[in-house]
Amino acid sequence: MKKVFFNEDGTLNVKTSIENNPLYAKIMEDGYVDVDEMAQIYRRIKAKFETLENNLPEEQKALVHELIVDSQIYKAVRDKFNAQVEFDGDFLV
Repeated sequence: MKKVFFNEDGTLNVKTSIENNPLYAKIMEDGYVDVDEMAQIYRRIKAKFETLENNLPEEQKALVHELIVDSQIYKAVRDKFNAQVEFDGDFLV
């Protein structure tokens, strides 16, 4: 089975997927994100969630929901951690 979520080294395949995404490239090419672009992404995400909501069994919906919540918790905690730590290149100071 083809790996979708992970790179060969075991890391999540998110950064590469974002960098290779045509919508991301189009939005970021001018270095400015406007309201219409944000709305476009929101509508795209909402449509995909609606598809999942309508097609997944309850157990899989719960798993997807937990994954989203855990991912957002991780991002918030990582942002807080990064704000607490000063970096000098590759070294913590």
